[in-house]
Amino acid sequence: MTQQAPGGPDRAEIALGRAQELVYDAWEADTDLERVRLAKRALAISKQCADAHVLLAETSAKGIVDMRRHYERGVAAAEAAIGRRLFEEAVGHFWGVFETRPYMRARAGLGECLWDLGEREAAIGHYRELLRLNPNDNQGLRWTLASWLLTVEDHDAVEKLLAAYEGDAFADWPYTRTLLSFRQGDEVGARGALRKAWKANPHVPDLLLGITFLPVELAETIAFGSSEEAEVYVARSVANWNATRGALEWLDQAVRPMRRKSRKRR
Repeated sequence: MTQQAPGGPDRAEIALGRAQELVYDAWEADTDLERVRLAKRALAISKQCADAHVLLAETSAKGIVDMRRHYERGVAAAEAAIGRRLFEEAVGHFWGVFETRPYMRARAGLGECLWDLGEREAAIGHYRELLRLNPNDNQGLRWTLASWLLTVEDHDAVEKLLAAYEGDAFADWPYTRTLLSFRQGDEVGARGALRKAWKANPHVPDLLLGITFLPVELAETIAFGSSEEAEVYVARSVANWNATRGALEWLDQAVRPMRRKSRKRR
């Protein structure tokens, strides 16, 4: 039984706070070796430090299976730290409660890991649950989820996701709509969506068609309409375009009038 001062944090909360401070230091560390050292120190102080598990997954895991174990431990640690009450009371604004963020990071990492392991249904389930808890999607999971749903050809779910974030200003949504409409045989809708997509970001088609190429490393920050935004979208979605029979050939033809108009304006 933990001792707790009236109105104050108990020992476990104090220990977790100290461990979390070490994780913050680890995020700022110059080397992976130092990050790992600090993460292990954090876990020695508090087993409930989910972010330490996340950090170990990203820096010291010996393969994807080991990475999965770290993320699973992170999710379990965060669940123990948060408690069931917040899972009921904070639905809809989960990220806004600071204490939930390690859980969100660990579960997002686990979902991505499961996708890479081929456990697609489980991965999609994790991302759907994270969006249910936090529909504001501060983590930007909706774009990856849309790509995953296209991969498994759950087109109804893609439609619902597009509708749920109808006001999304990034280029992902109009290009996702373009591909979805093409798959559904709606060429008129696909052309309309492509016109919106081109206005949102004209760099995407050249990347999809292999006229320009993805960089070795993607940018961490992007701006609307930028080449960096296009690269992030294409890295996430090119496999779905390639897997859709006739999509790239259609795109090559459909985008030509837009290119000509763009040249005339220069």
